[in-house]
Amino acid sequence: MNSCLYRCRVAHKRERPKQHRFAYSTFVFCIDLDELQTLENSLKLFGLNALNLYALHDRDHLDQGEASIKENVVAFLRTKGMNAAIGRIELVTNLRTWGYVFNPVSFYFVYSPEGSLLSCVAEVANTFNEQKLYLVDQFTNKENRLKQSHEKLFYISPFSDLDTKLNFDLQKPSERLKLSITENDTQGTFFFSSLTGVRIPITNTKLLAYTLRFPFLTLGVMFSIHWQALILSLKKVPHFKKSHRPDQQTETRPYLKPKPKHSQ
Repeated sequence: MNSCLYRCRVAHKRERPKQHRFAYSTFVFCIDLDELQTLENSLKLFGLNALNLYALHDRDHLDQGEASIKENVVAFLRTKGMNAAIGRIELVTNLRTWGYVFNPVSFYFVYSPEGSLLSCVAEVANTFNEQKLYLVDQFTNKENRLKQSHEKLFYISPFSDLDTKLNFDLQKPSERLKLSITENDTQGTFFFSSLTGVRIPITNTKLLAYTLRFPFLTLGVMFSIHWQALILSLKKVPHFKKSHRPDQQTETRPYLKPKPKHSQ
């Protein structure tokens, strides 16, 4: 099975205008989107578009008008001019936990039918129920490492302006997970974030163990965001409102779509 868990460490560091850093332990899912039915059949705590302790819902992710997450990812890639044949897609993300989900960023690693890495789509979300997609398809001198910069033009944090650059450095998920995003302005890089981890088999036993270790996984993410925002405010880091420069908030879309109505 390609799907797995990663026991992770999340780290953030800010250099300007005030220094600030934090790190915490967590775990994330790495889901092969071709294995969803297998996971639902084999994992008692996993649900697909259904209520369970951990659940993956199509409506929580990008929407290009297609029926499934994988089809939506492929449709998005086609809009970006990627015409290559696509094999499996791995999604590194948090699942709904106790019915609640928030993902600051999810990563879709896209492979050819032969198994080589083609690209990654980073699905970045903010706390205003918006998301933006960034295609990362430029390789370094290593075939399993993607590295690319994008104009941010998205309201992610109230403590950084909109006309900065996001720099993605993403390694293919393997026995270890190593993903980083930095942010820079005209003065250089001022923000560093990373998600690093070790691969763990995805089993009923492991899911139960990690539930006991991290009982409120996604609620903890949201709590951490607001707690760190409070600390930055107390440090008097300049704050930009959501209404600041709306012309530089482009290509956004709803993060969580309404729950589909069941036919009568």
